Amino acid sequence: MEHPLEPLGVLAGKDPFGDLEIPEALQSSLDRHRENLARLIVSLQSAGISEEQIEMSVSVVVASYKDELTRAIKMMMR
Repeated sequence: MEHPLEPLGVLAGKDPFGDLEIPEALQSSLDRHRENLARLIVSLQSAGISEEQIEMSVSVVVASYKDELTRAIKMMMR
Protein backbone atom coordinates (compact mmCIF):
# COMPACT_ATOMS: atom_id res chain seq x y z
CA MET A 1 0.00 0.00 0.00
CA GLU A 2 1.30 3.43 -0.92
CA HIS A 3 2.00 5.78 1.99
CA PRO A 4 -0.72 8.49 2.10
CA LEU A 5 1.74 11.36 1.82
CA GLU A 6 3.78 9.90 -1.05
CA PRO A 7 1.69 11.65 -3.74
CA LEU A 8 2.60 14.95 -2.07
CA GLY A 9 6.31 14.13 -2.33
CA VAL A 10 6.75 14.35 1.44
CA LEU A 11 8.51 11.01 1.77
CA ALA A 12 10.86 11.83 -1.08
CA GLY A 13 12.04 14.92 0.77
CA LYS A 14 10.11 17.30 -1.47
CA ASP A 15 8.40 20.16 0.29
CA PRO A 16 4.81 20.45 -1.00
CA PHE A 17 4.90 24.11 0.02
CA GLY A 18 7.46 24.88 -2.65
CA ASP A 19 9.48 28.00 -2.03
CA LEU A 20 7.37 29.22 0.88
CA GLU A 21 9.65 30.34 3.67
CA ILE A 22 8.40 28.84 6.91
CA PRO A 23 9.77 30.38 10.10
CA GLU A 24 11.77 27.89 12.14
CA ALA A 25 9.43 28.44 15.09
CA LEU A 26 6.57 26.99 13.03
CA GLN A 27 8.41 24.07 11.44
CA SER A 28 7.90 21.65 14.35
CA SER A 29 4.19 22.43 14.36
CA LEU A 30 3.98 21.82 10.61
CA ASP A 31 5.89 18.54 10.97
CA ARG A 32 3.55 17.41 13.72
CA HIS A 33 0.48 18.26 11.63
CA ARG A 34 1.85 16.31 8.67
CA GLU A 35 2.52 13.27 10.83
CA ASN A 36 -0.94 13.46 12.40
CA LEU A 37 -2.50 13.68 8.95
CA ALA A 38 -0.53 10.65 7.76
CA ARG A 39 -1.65 8.63 10.78
CA LEU A 40 -5.26 9.69 10.29
CA ILE A 41 -5.25 8.69 6.63
CA VAL A 42 -3.72 5.29 7.36
CA SER A 43 -6.16 4.66 10.22
CA LEU A 44 -9.20 5.63 8.16
CA GLN A 45 -8.11 3.50 5.21
CA SER A 46 -7.32 0.50 7.42
CA ALA A 47 -10.62 0.67 9.23
CA GLY A 48 -12.76 1.12 6.11
CA ILE A 49 -14.34 4.22 7.60
CA SER A 50 -17.39 5.72 5.87
CA GLU A 51 -17.38 9.17 4.27
CA GLU A 52 -19.65 10.47 7.04
CA GLN A 53 -17.21 9.28 9.68
CA ILE A 54 -14.33 10.83 7.73
CA GLU A 55 -16.13 14.18 7.68
CA MET A 56 -16.62 14.00 11.45
CA SER A 57 -12.96 13.08 11.99
CA VAL A 58 -11.76 15.92 9.80
CA SER A 59 -13.99 18.36 11.69
CA VAL A 60 -12.39 17.30 14.97
CA VAL A 61 -8.87 17.62 13.55
CA VAL A 62 -9.54 21.04 12.02
CA ALA A 63 -11.12 22.32 15.21
CA SER A 64 -8.12 21.20 17.24
CA TYR A 65 -5.71 23.11 14.99
CA LYS A 66 -7.83 26.23 14.43
CA ASP A 67 -6.20 28.47 17.03
CA GLU A 68 -2.67 27.34 16.25
CA LEU A 69 -3.19 27.76 12.52
CA THR A 70 -4.68 31.24 12.99
CA ARG A 71 -1.68 32.33 15.08
CA ALA A 72 0.74 30.89 12.51
CA ILE A 73 -0.92 32.67 9.59
CA LYS A 74 -0.98 35.98 11.45
CA MET A 75 2.68 35.59 12.38
CA MET A 76 3.69 34.83 8.79
CA MET A 77 1.77 37.87 7.51
CA ARG A 78 3.77 40.26 9.66
